[in-house]
Amino acid sequence: MVTRSITVFPPCHSLLLRTTGSRHAQKWQQKCLERLALVTNEEMKLNVRCSTCSAALRRIKDERRRPRVLIEGLLTHRYSVPPSLSTMVQLNLLAAVLSALALVSSAASISGPGSARDLSSIDIVTTLPAGATAFGSDNDTDWTVAYDKDFKALGRLKNEDFHALIHPDGNSTQLAARNVAHGRRCTGLSVGELRSLPVWSNLDHYVKNTLASRGRYNVWTNWDGSNRATACVADDHVSIERTGRAQCKTGERTFNGNHVGRTGVLRLEAMTGSATTVKESVTRAASIGSRYTVPSIDFDIPCIGEANSPYRDSASFSNELHKGFEKTISRESTRSVDVRSEPGDYCSMIVETTTCQQESRGRVGFVADGYVRFGFDSRVKNHSYWHLPLARESADTRTSYMEFTGSINSHGYGRYRSECRK
Repeated sequence: MVTRSITVFPPCHSLLLRTTGSRHAQKWQQKCLERLALVTNEEMKLNVRCSTCSAALRRIKDERRRPRVLIEGLLTHRYSVPPSLSTMVQLNLLAAVLSALALVSSAASISGPGSARDLSSIDIVTTLPAGATAFGSDNDTDWTVAYDKDFKALGRLKNEDFHALIHPDGNSTQLAARNVAHGRRCTGLSVGELRSLPVWSNLDHYVKNTLASRGRYNVWTNWDGSNRATACVADDHVSIERTGRAQCKTGERTFNGNHVGRTGVLRLEAMTGSATTVKESVTRAASIGSRYTVPSIDFDIPCIGEANSPYRDSASFSNELHKGFEKTISRESTRSVDVRSEPGDYCSMIVETTTCQQESRGRVGFVADGYVRFGFDSRVKNHSYWHLPLARESADTRTSYMEFTGSINSHGYGRYRSECRK
């Protein structure tokens, strides 16, 4: 038997390369039928033992995520063709091709919210739906679809509305303005900073397993020139802790006075109260918010050797190694005492003093917030882009701490007495 090789159905192969999406499935089939009618009987008489066709169809069923590539392989396969075969062989081949095309159509339109034909059935919303844990979008539509943890569609928003809602901060200048207006302390979060956090392994696992992405993907934290993800100071105030034992020493300070009028009364003035100076240096910078200078934050500074409540005052600092800040808080005041003196007396006020020094430490938390965007070469669960809110993960996995150490120095005035001598 004489055989020769031909390429099965090249026109359909070209058509597959030109079309996208399930909307064209019927058009594919129609075009293929038209092309089949033009092929001569001799070219259609294939020696179909159909092991090759069946294997290809099985692969399509097992790997529906890549149907287009597989059907291209089927349609361009080279077979051995005898000079004459029965019409039944032609029908078998036609059935195989049409079955494969039907599988392509089915795979491309797997029922799932977010595919192009399903968008019209999803309610339009103007706010982020409660319970939404992921948002899918595409370049060829104007919509972003919100999903719950089970990928049930909760609603769709216009892309521009979605982007305005997930983080309205805009560029760095606008972000700084909103910080001032709302008392926030935030800066943009980079992808590198995001990868340094424990939350990154959770996100990567979600993309590879829940979204079932087998290929490479791109990641954005700030896109379209806007800060969609931020690193913010986690607390409104920071507590400084005392460590070790306080080193204290006592002494006395003498204050002299002035005569008041001609009455022989001497007015003595002395200091009372205390003053505390705290000096801290960054020993470990947070992995996010790198080099960000926090304009002002309240610190609770403990008193040394006193039962008084801690001092609270604000200071500025930078999230940068070896950078530091120094702050002095004073509760000092002046006390006046009138002493009657005899002519020729020399009077003064003697005040007890206590000076202490103690090591200190503290930390400032920076928490990642906002949205992360993942982009894929081909659609994953019906979308090319997925936006995940960082708030879906626990705050512990999104937080990095800046640590600082230093010392607290205090100087206080205690009991006093007056003395006069000739």
